[in-house]
Amino acid sequence: MSLITKAYEALGVGAVISNAVLKKGDVVVTFATSGSSGVDATATLSAGSMTQKYTHAYNTAGASPDSVCARVYTVDNDVTANITVSGNSQSQVTVVFRNAQIVDWDSTGYASGSPIQSIPTGYSTPGMGVLLVNRYTPPSNPPNYTWLTNGSASVGYLDNISTQLAQPPALSHSGGTYSATMALMLAPVNAAPHVPSMNPTGTLAAPAVLATLTPTMNWSFSDPDVGNSQKARQLKIYDGATLIYDSGKVATGSTTFTYPSSGVTALQPDKVYGWEVTVWDNHDAVSPYATRQYFKTTKAPTVTPKSPLGTSALPLMISQTPRIQWTYADTENHVQNSLQVRIKRASDNSIAHESGPIVSTNMYYDVPVGVLAAGVTYYWEVQVRDSTGMVSGFSKGQYFVINVPPGKPIPDHIPDMLRVTKRPVFEATINDDIDNDAQSFVLQLATNSDFTQGLQEFKSHFRVEGWEYFDGAAWQPFPYGTGTIPATNESRKIRYTIGVDPYYFPLVEGTKYYWRMASVDGTTGTYSEWTDQQTLVNELGTKGSCESITGWTAVGNHSISIDNTTKASGIASVKIVATGAGTPLANPALVALDGVGLKDDARYLLIFNAKAAVSGTRLHAELWGGYAQGEFDLTTEFKSYAVLLKSSQPGESKNLYFWLMAAGTVWLDQVRLYEITLGEQNVIQAGTDPRYSGDMLAVMYPYVDNSQTIPRKTSIRCGTTLAIKMKPIKTTAPVDRSVFSKFATLPITVGTQRVENSDPRIVYGGNWVNTNFTNNETSGGTTAYTTVAGATAELTFIGTGIRFGSWKSPNYGLVDVYLDDVFVATVNQYKEGATAYQQIVYENTKLPYGPHKIKIVSRAEKGSPEANGNMTAFDFFEILDTKAPAVLTVQASNNANDATPTWEDVTAAFISGEPYFFKNKLKTAPDWGLSVKIIVDAQERLGPIEIDGSGISYE
Repeated sequence: MSLITKAYEALGVGAVISNAVLKKGDVVVTFATSGSSGVDATATLSAGSMTQKYTHAYNTAGASPDSVCARVYTVDNDVTANITVSGNSQSQVTVVFRNAQIVDWDSTGYASGSPIQSIPTGYSTPGMGVLLVNRYTPPSNPPNYTWLTNGSASVGYLDNISTQLAQPPALSHSGGTYSATMALMLAPVNAAPHVPSMNPTGTLAAPAVLATLTPTMNWSFSDPDVGNSQKARQLKIYDGATLIYDSGKVATGSTTFTYPSSGVTALQPDKVYGWEVTVWDNHDAVSPYATRQYFKTTKAPTVTPKSPLGTSALPLMISQTPRIQWTYADTENHVQNSLQVRIKRASDNSIAHESGPIVSTNMYYDVPVGVLAAGVTYYWEVQVRDSTGMVSGFSKGQYFVINVPPGKPIPDHIPDMLRVTKRPVFEATINDDIDNDAQSFVLQLATNSDFTQGLQEFKSHFRVEGWEYFDGAAWQPFPYGTGTIPATNESRKIRYTIGVDPYYFPLVEGTKYYWRMASVDGTTGTYSEWTDQQTLVNELGTKGSCESITGWTAVGNHSISIDNTTKASGIASVKIVATGAGTPLANPALVALDGVGLKDDARYLLIFNAKAAVSGTRLHAELWGGYAQGEFDLTTEFKSYAVLLKSSQPGESKNLYFWLMAAGTVWLDQVRLYEITLGEQNVIQAGTDPRYSGDMLAVMYPYVDNSQTIPRKTSIRCGTTLAIKMKPIKTTAPVDRSVFSKFATLPITVGTQRVENSDPRIVYGGNWVNTNFTNNETSGGTTAYTTVAGATAELTFIGTGIRFGSWKSPNYGLVDVYLDDVFVATVNQYKEGATAYQQIVYENTKLPYGPHKIKIVSRAEKGSPEANGNMTAFDFFEILDTKAPAVLTVQASNNANDATPTWEDVTAAFISGEPYFFKNKLKTAPDWGLSVKIIVDAQERLGPIEIDGSGISYE
């Protein structure tokens, strides 16, 4: 409903409204009618006054017309009075409307109806429409007016409207001779809200004290008009005479406002501010501004950096997971409530890490693992918030540089599942620390591969007993105190012996342990990568997959393309065609992998698979902006090639270049460029460690896209000896001669073991035409062959070398060889002329001793254009084993019942089966007794220790 109300009404001629309590602005309407012409009616007050706003009187049509008279007044002041209407009317209605103002009045004469009326813009809505009608005739669908009627005079009013619709003449006397209608449109009169009552309150001299920079202000809303509510508000904040915040008119019923923490002029600690607010009611009437109130913010806490401290010119060198520390102070004794640390890169001020707000009273923050990069300079800032919410602001940046952790030690080769004694020795090569820091070392043993069960740690910086290093001349104990050795010992050896330090227990017989080592930076305590994993980052990203030429560029007489048919692995290779020799400098002719983005003065290992259309084609590889390069004589089958490279010339672009030394065609595949440590470089250059030479170099550094962490977990088995002692056999006399039977298998001899194609240890995959083709020329009387690409044969073995034996003939083609699941070579079984049997087509005699797997994969491709077919043949594998054999010792006693028997070595007789003649003829026990002891020492071998059975006869 609108604000307008009907305060009083009077029906009848000369009617009096007694003791009317009138308000200033009340609208008084009197309407009089008569059946004769010249009607008149006038309203008066017994006290106070009112002003006539509108009057209209006229006669209707007809020979004997009616007459109508309307007068509209507004009361001038608040008063209690009688309202008297005088005149010559026959019918009369008087009405008093409150909270109303007249916005439209229409009276166009008889028989004309009334026009449409609306409350103009700028007035409150909704309002009320009023109709004055002579001889009211209700229509069939009457408008929803409330009617006051006396005789022929009727006054109707309709509340809660903004527009009064036009009415037809038929509303009065059905539109006949006496039709007369007048219309009045009233808008509500709305008083402005009262001045808001504000909180906080204070004067400039005595402001309210607020312990926050985001204060909450509130106020109360009140309005003279009952039922009104707040529709909008506007709030302003001043810094002295300067307006720093103006919300503008905001539509909201809320009487609370919290100053934002961002996007506005920030309030400052220990400062006085003024604020004021004005409000609008739901009829859009605005209050005056309240008297400005004042508040003061409390003082902010102070934060002072404590550690690490450094300048941009002299940054402090720290670990990759530093603890950031500071001191906190607050003059008003508010405690720290929260902290926020951010770390920025000094090079471009970009944020490397931000803690976000952390609710904590701690005056330190531990930077998480993996956030900071080695060799990069950063600076840190901290801000704190006190218990009242007051913020210190960020502290001055303190600079630090992340110390590059040392390279992980390179352990001497200990194959998986090696048998060891209870006091094994773990030996490794010290890797480099580019910051030339001293290093200590950690050895871990555990009973599971995740190092979460049965964990034992041996730290040289905790206890030096058992730790030794080789100084170039002799083994020396680690120095007491620090447990570190200086950088001058890089590339030398360190070792740890279990059991030397009585603080630790020896290993448990029969237990399997996993082990790993790490270097520890002597300056920061940062650990290197553990030896049980290898993180490879291919600096070429995915470009080295050679499945696209994106990132490859050919210039001069060299051209490149993708070849989907000739490849070592994957789906394609990069084909390079040169019409002449490459020239890398003036008028270059070469192929480049652009924008590799290498480090200055870093070491790299380049490995790739390549083949040429013509055997002997020479390929050159070089890192531009560096030194060291490689030239390779390629064969017509894919092989793995490697070269050590090093970048130099700081600031120059580092591109990887290939070019042919003469016209020709080559194919490249699985190109990888890995950054390596000085220790790795030295081991590769020495060429004495089989893990880092030959085809095993490709196995140690397999191809990866971008980056990958490869597990290199290694376990040991505690216990190298198996011993069996026979219960003594009672004899009536001393045994003079005995014969010992041989047992089935025992690893006491080494050398070459041939595994035929029919051996159950061979695992076939794919489609082989025949895996048991009989031919007397083959190694074991049978061979396997296929014409299907992807057919495989593999063998898992323990040894120091492997050979692949096959046929070679005009009917056979290309076969890929994988070692430990890494491609190492393509071999050609093609041969002109007669078939050659039992041919060694691939061999690697320098494998590191341990478990390995060889796999051959049929390419089903001809080995020569002249070939008659593309078959793959598999005859045998040969396992080479140069590791020292297990040691067998057999002892026998013919006085075994003695407290201290006499044991004689009968090993030779045991193995040969020849009789053994005892030398002993004495005993101390009542009875003679015969017994045998069999002892097998594995001698750090991996093969099984088995004694299938033994027997003995004697005389």
